[in-house]
Amino acid sequence: MKNTKSALALLILSLASAALFAQAAGTNAGGAPAGSGDVKAAVAAAAAEKYDMKHWPAGARRAGCDLGELRLSALSGGEVRRDGAIVARQFANAQKQDVVRVEMFVGDTAEAAHARLLQHVAFVQSTKTLPTAASRGITAGDVGFVGYGNKEMDRIAWLAFVQGNVEFRVVSLDPSTPEQPDLRDAAARLTALAQKAAPVAAGAPLPAPAIELFSAQDGKWAIGDAVRLDVRVKDALGGVAKLDFEVGGTAQGYVEGDDDGFQRFHATKDGHAVVTLFALGSNGVVSEKKLELEIAAAKQ
Repeated sequence: MKNTKSALALLILSLASAALFAQAAGTNAGGAPAGSGDVKAAVAAAAAEKYDMKHWPAGARRAGCDLGELRLSALSGGEVRRDGAIVARQFANAQKQDVVRVEMFVGDTAEAAHARLLQHVAFVQSTKTLPTAASRGITAGDVGFVGYGNKEMDRIAWLAFVQGNVEFRVVSLDPSTPEQPDLRDAAARLTALAQKAAPVAAGAPLPAPAIELFSAQDGKWAIGDAVRLDVRVKDALGGVAKLDFEVGGTAQGYVEGDDDGFQRFHATKDGHAVVTLFALGSNGVVSEKKLELEIAAAKQ
C-alpha cells in the first residue's frame, strides 16, 4: 500500500514539474499556451504535499455503500441518483427545502478515493490549510477535512472524507443561514454505514449490477419513431438497480418509459445514435452498456 501511495505521489509531483515548466515558458509542448490541465496538475501536486497525502491512512476495501439507508435527524431524504462519476442524495427540512447534499464516490481502491478527496481540498478558494475532521473532534472515516462557511469558523460548509475505497462529501446547501444542519452527525452516520458494508479482497471485482440484456427491437428506424429497448438488469446485492440513459452520436433523441413498462428511444434527429445504459446498484457501484442505432431522416 505504501509503495502504491509513493508511486502516486511521485506521479503527481512529476506532472506538477512539467506543468510549472510549461507555464514558465508560456507554452505547452505543442507550442500553445499552457492549458488548464497543466494548472490543475500543479495545484493537485502542491496540495498532495501540503496535506501530506502519502501518509493518509487507508481502510479496508468494501463493497460500496447504500445511501438509501442513510437517515439524518429532522430531515427527509430524497432519491439516490447517479450524477456523473458520483452518487448523490439531497435531504430536505420540514419546509421541504433541500438543505443538505450528500455525494459519494465508490473507487476501485483506497488510492482512487484518496485522489477524489485531494480534488476537494486542492481547489478551495482559501489559501489556508483546511483542518482535519479529527482535529475538530468529528468522526469522518479514515481521513477527512472540513470547509467552513464563515470567517468565525463556526459554520461548517462541507465535510469531505474517505472510508476505505469510498469518498464522501457532505454539503450545507446554504451555509449563510443561522440555523445549520448537523453535518457532524451526517459524517458519523455515513462512516458507520460504510463500515457496515462487506469487505472485498484486493484484486476482486466490486459487486456491480449485471446488465443481462440491453437490445433494441428489430427494424429500420426514422425520426419520430419510438424504438422499444429490451432491458434486464440484476442488482448484485439483491436490491433494485436504478437505470438512466445518455444519448450520443450524430443522431438525437431521448429514452423514456412507456405505459407498458418498456423503455423507448424517441428519435428526434437522424444519424448514428449511441445509447448508453447506466445501472446504479444499491451499493453505489455503476455498470454501463452501449447500444447503437441508425436513424433515417424519413421512413424507407
